[in-house]
Amino acid sequence: MTTPGREKIMKRGIVALAFVAACNGIGDPNDLAVEVLVPSTDVLRPAGSVDLPFTIVNHSGQSIFLTTCGDRVTLTVERFDGSGWVQHSSGVCQAFLLSVPLELQAGATVAGSVSVGESGLFRLRPTFALAQQTAPSLGRPSQTITVH
Repeated sequence: MTTPGREKIMKRGIVALAFVAACNGIGDPNDLAVEVLVPSTDVLRPAGSVDLPFTIVNHSGQSIFLTTCGDRVTLTVERFDGSGWVQHSSGVCQAFLLSVPLELQAGATVAGSVSVGESGLFRLRPTFALAQQTAPSLGRPSQTITVH
């Protein structure tokens, strides 16, 4: 059982810990201001596949490390399957291509594209880490892209 004074101190400690964690960049990568911009949310797919261009913007106050395959930035493509979002494709890289994380400094952008070979609702999610030697996490998704 805690006394009212001790409970107040514990609450202050929790608030202070949350504040320190936020200031040090600790926490969910989805909370960071890393954004995937798409120039169009309605795309007509010709026979075969269509390239979906994107720009990743690092609005956070720190560098991030994006996954790559050769000289391309990779990200995760998700497709809506009628009941929820499922992984459609991700940054799988052929063994002979180097996969070295790309440092994207605070305020910087990088552009790329991914191919989609079918119609549906899609969204793109950046795959990045907060340090070069740590496992990457998924960031916030882009706007939904309708491919006809």
